[in-house]
Amino acid sequence: MDLAAEIREQVASYLSGRLPIADLWRWLQDRLWDIDNREHPVTASMAHEIELLLSETAHGDWTENELREKLRPITSMYEFTVGPRGVTTSSGPVGTIILRPPRVLQVA
Repeated sequence: MDLAAEIREQVASYLSGRLPIADLWRWLQDRLWDIDNREHPVTASMAHEIELLLSETAHGDWTENELREKLRPITSMYEFTVGPRGVTTSSGPVGTIILRPPRVLQVA
């Protein structure tokens, strides 16, 4: 599983109440070291956004309910990449999406 999918899964676990906020924070901290050089920029940006939200919540800028509302969209974020054959895929906590380009018909 790629890190972006793992992050979405951990956030979903927190939102469902299966993972305490402190455990989400520790899990994320373990993965942030050098993330900008190791991961895709979209993944790094998502991780930094969550880190900021958790820090702001710890500082008292957000309530835990507000944090949950701000994190909820992250669980449904998908990254799409178009390959040389035109197949685009992305995985997330709810499954896998496969998109194929429309067929082009030539008229003589």
